Amino acid sequence: VTYKVSFLTYVIVKLLSHVKYYSMPNNLAGRELVPELMQYEATAENIGRAVEKILADPEEKNRLIGDLEKMHLDLKREGDERAADTVLSYLKDTPD
Repeated sequence: VTYKVSFLTYVIVKLLSHVKYYSMPNNLAGRELVPELMQYEATAENIGRAVEKILADPEEKNRLIGDLEKMHLDLKREGDERAADTVLSYLKDTPD
């Protein structure tokens, strides 16, 4: 995950932010799942190295895929079906 913003925004975020991680996957996991390259660390060379590190290690790649798949399933929770059921129950309760 990379972020590059204006210098002023970067300074404000650094001063006011109280989070350990900036990316949603890392925040949800409570640990670093994916590398975070912020501002001046977000160079083509650093991004390439981070991607190569994951792709070069099959165990690391499979662990990351598994962690992200589990996170996806945990977040999904059949939201589309629950929303449709809510709308249908509302329509059933509404007089014609």
